[in-house]
Amino acid sequence: MPETSIFSLQSDIILEKQQYVPVLSISQEPTGPLRKYCKLVHVRANSEFQQQQQQKNSTSSCKWLISKQLCRDNFCAPSNWNHSTDWMGPDEITDLFSYLVDHRYEIDHSMTKLITRNPELRSNASSGGGGGGKKLICFVRRSVDVNQCI
Repeated sequence: MPETSIFSLQSDIILEKQQYVPVLSISQEPTGPLRKYCKLVHVRANSEFQQQQQQKNSTSSCKWLISKQLCRDNFCAPSNWNHSTDWMGPDEITDLFSYLVDHRYEIDHSMTKLITRNPELRSNASSGGGGGGKKLICFVRRSVDVNQCI
């Protein structure tokens, strides 16, 4: 059964020292080997509007972020992944794509084109209800083999 996730570039994330940090995020906890490089991180609201949105929906204050450890040969989980330098950003998008392809994730080009070419759909997919600091990168699908679960 395929599972689809949305990868985005978040430019409205404040992680530390009240600075905006552009980071790559994923819409849900990933399956497969990517899971060990992702963490659900609480992010601070950077406006009253975002704070109101977070109060309405408690999950909007947490984002799945992707660790830069994915780019390194030897994975060694850091004890604290809360520093802005720990997360993948715009400079690591090509590393992310290489990893996804190498580990049998499929980039859904047709869905990504459909959303990015339609202004109404793009604004909904990009904002995610939490402000305008999110830019869609792509949809990614991973097929889960039910025989592996037995």
